[in-house]
Amino acid sequence: MNEIHVYALKLLRGRDYTVSELRAKLEAKFGAVPPELMERLLQRKFVKPDWPSLKEALAAKMNDWTLRAPLQPRDAGRLFRALLRLGYDEEAIREEINSLEQ
Repeated sequence: MNEIHVYALKLLRGRDYTVSELRAKLEAKFGAVPPELMERLLQRKFVKPDWPSLKEALAAKMNDWTLRAPLQPRDAGRLFRALLRLGYDEEAIREEINSLEQ
């Protein structure tokens, strides 16, 4: 379990993960992940149990930056990069931004 814990912390240093995202990464590398490990990471608030939906995150960013649809290409790119850094799926971000244009 110690090796899995160290690897989990290494991943979390790079960016934030939800419980399911981190579990998927760890299972891909190590197979089964001990539930105690995820519980410990949750207790220490290293992982996020409640991750906002992509739609909520997009709306929050647009509100913070006072953007309105239709977006200028520059603003759409800024939003895309910001949401990508937060860990959202690239294709899902594109679809959500494109839906603003319709």
